[in-house]
Amino acid sequence: MSQRPFEIRVREDLAAAIDGADDFADPAAAAEALLAKDTAQYRLVGVRRRGTRAIFHETILRKVVSVPFDEGGVDDLAEDDVRDVTSRPDVERWVAECEGGYWHWLHPRFAWVRED
Repeated sequence: MSQRPFEIRVREDLAAAIDGADDFADPAAAAEALLAKDTAQYRLVGVRRRGTRAIFHETILRKVVSVPFDEGGVDDLAEDDVRDVTSRPDVERWVAECEGGYWHWLHPRFAWVRED
């Protein structure tokens, strides 16, 4: 299945952000691995400021989780609970309330809630 221009742009922006944050040998592979985990159950929210942890919204158990990642992907999406949430608007409010330095990259589905 070919990717649409929006998906390509998201992948390229994420790879560039990862490349600028840490010493990954293959930032494009790390971006691809993260986006492969972006599903209806686990929605990628963003990458923390140091670029080594990804934040996902777990939609079934209704929580936000923080997980380490590398070029090989994400080992365990049930790693560290960050916050319990009941809905996507709760996640959007949480994203907006995080301090400016918290995020290194936000997925476009959540980036709009930040003004900085």
